[in-house]
Amino acid sequence: TPSTGAMAAAATGACDFSKPSAAAGKEATTFSHEVTYHASCEAVYRALTDTYDLSRMMRAPATSDTKVGGEFSWMGGAISGKYTVLEKDSKIGMVWRMRDWADQVYSTVTIALEADGHGVCKLSLKQDGIPVTDKFGNGGTDRATKNGWKERILVVGLSKIIGFALREEDDE
Repeated sequence: TPSTGAMAAAATGACDFSKPSAAAGKEATTFSHEVTYHASCEAVYRALTDTYDLSRMMRAPATSDTKVGGEFSWMGGAISGKYTVLEKDSKIGMVWRMRDWADQVYSTVTIALEADGHGVCKLSLKQDGIPVTDKFGNGGTDRATKNGWKERILVVGLSKIIGFALREEDDE
């Protein structure tokens, strides 16, 4: 039976981030991607955690309580979660979910930033536990998540904030 906290979270539409969910026993996928930017790791980190930069990058409302355990909401609430790791200018860890995923299902996201020469930052992203279907049974959730990262955030979005990507590598 679900915990009282999980039931309350489900009733309010919030997610209980106190324990991992890994797509609630359903099929889940992993996505990895690397992008190198002609920008400092400080600029990349700030663009991925600062409320103003996130809103500009995604062209939609965003919030970001930048502390471990702090909550974030991107794209007007379409994506939400909590920060699990924040190592300034080098690492961001999150539990992360999309609004149309099944209740209490979220994935883990790890973003590592590495200075790769003067003024160049290599971003490595890994997302585990992406469900293949949404709460309505529609497939393609994994593809939509991957495309969202690539098209709205990592390549197009960040390029608008910090400058064009120099190189990108996919896990395919």
